[in-house]
Amino acid sequence: MAFKFLNMLSTDLGIDLGTANSLIHVRGKGIVVDEPSIIALDGESDKVVAIGNDAREMLGRTHRDIIVIRPLKDGVIADFEATEIMMRELIRKANINRMLIGKIVVDVPSGITEVEKRAVRDSAERAGVRPRRRGPPPAILGDPYVRALSLMILLIFVTLTIGDYQFKRIARDAYQEDALARFFSLFYAGTGIVSFVFQIVLTPRILARFGVGAGMTVMPSVFGAFSAALLFGPRLAVATVMKFADNGFQYTIHETTLQALYVPFAAEVKARTRALLDAVVKPLSYGAGGIALVVLVPVLEVHELSFATVPLVVGWLALVPLVRRRYLRSLEATLSARGALALETEDFLDAGGRRALLATLEHGEPRQVLVALEQVAGERHTEVRDAVARLTGHPDSAVRTAALYQVAATAHGDRVSAQSSLSHTDPDVRAAAAAAFAALAEDESIETLQTAFDDPHPDVRVAALKALAALGETSSTLASSSAAVAREYGRLSEITTVLRLRRSEPPLAPDSAMANFERSDSSGRTQAVLGKD
Repeated sequence: MAFKFLNMLSTDLGIDLGTANSLIHVRGKGIVVDEPSIIALDGESDKVVAIGNDAREMLGRTHRDIIVIRPLKDGVIADFEATEIMMRELIRKANINRMLIGKIVVDVPSGITEVEKRAVRDSAERAGVRPRRRGPPPAILGDPYVRALSLMILLIFVTLTIGDYQFKRIARDAYQEDALARFFSLFYAGTGIVSFVFQIVLTPRILARFGVGAGMTVMPSVFGAFSAALLFGPRLAVATVMKFADNGFQYTIHETTLQALYVPFAAEVKARTRALLDAVVKPLSYGAGGIALVVLVPVLEVHELSFATVPLVVGWLALVPLVRRRYLRSLEATLSARGALALETEDFLDAGGRRALLATLEHGEPRQVLVALEQVAGERHTEVRDAVARLTGHPDSAVRTAALYQVAATAHGDRVSAQSSLSHTDPDVRAAAAAAFAALAEDESIETLQTAFDDPHPDVRVAALKALAALGETSSTLASSSAAVAREYGRLSEITTVLRLRRSEPPLAPDSAMANFERSDSSGRTQAVLGKD
């Protein structure tokens, strides 16, 4: 009954994000918002100045600090942040309480890629729309990978609980009162410092080069070796190193590896798996370790407890290859089935994950390749950059465009391939090729890129102008051409900005710039774009 009442209060929406206009339809009310897909932002603070009709009226009349943006291009999101802001402001214009928003449908073009679908969904969620799950919740423990993780974590924390007791008992026998407190202070201070250095210097290198298998092996190897050494006598130095393997590695390489092991899961399954492991399996492990101590302490000496921990560590290490295999299988299955990894800020992509993405770049379908390109963006590994560079000759235009833009960002690739793409039939490819060729050929690209001023598509001409401006090219030919493109394409403020990238003179007042630009002669337009009186 309560659910029915809440459903009666909720508001269902339909949002049509169009290149020209965006609409919001409310069930029972019809279309409540029909505004141009334009947003005006303060260039310094990114605060919203106007949206829709108000923003359209500001086109060509704004101060230089006000940026007017069309966040959608050809029916897809071109600027994710601006789209998120625009969607949030349009919902606000519709006078809808976001807490009462029920179901929402966002209209997207039929040919949209998986990357673009996810961009729309993410923008809607960040704009305040709560995601709705359809169907039953995923069966977490039905996944063999999750079961393997659960068993490994159970063994880990039972082992560490017993080891913690051994360390503290041996330390108490060696020191009394103030001396014991001083010892613990020094131990935890030293452990913290060494752990910090290890996490910064070694953890990323181990995972990047050797993968999660090596990451999962570090802690049990050190802990198990010194736990076995305790069998020869309860020496504090041995117990201290064993305990360091717990405190020093658990919150560094172990935790980072665990985050990498979550990468194959979909976002919803990832949250549920974390909840299962952290809220159920881990407390059960501590409880099982406590029960083991209750049973074993009365019958074994403190150092003899290693007769229990060593077999547990052996089982722990035996699970490492199993977990690694299932991790890689899940990773490959995720890339094949969903075409996307639900990477979050704290997630770490290890060597195995990188190899899976590289295989997708080499052999995947176009939609999978686009996702993989998005997720290797910023990677500095040469093998990744080489794989991206090879995609600049891909037969799919969207893939080639994305690869060319990544090549432009890294300046790593084949300049011949980039130059040949300047004559591609798709204007998006030609625009991306202009950026890539400028980044690769630098000053040698100037003469070639100037020929792009005659391209029939304005996006290509603007891309060539941006590329040349970034190289510091400010010839009269460039200025005159940029004025013509700006007048035709409505990007005067953008072109003026990029032409000043390597200039230090103060900006021209907007009114003066527009007056110069409106002159009929080419010299006035040239002066307007260059920012001269």
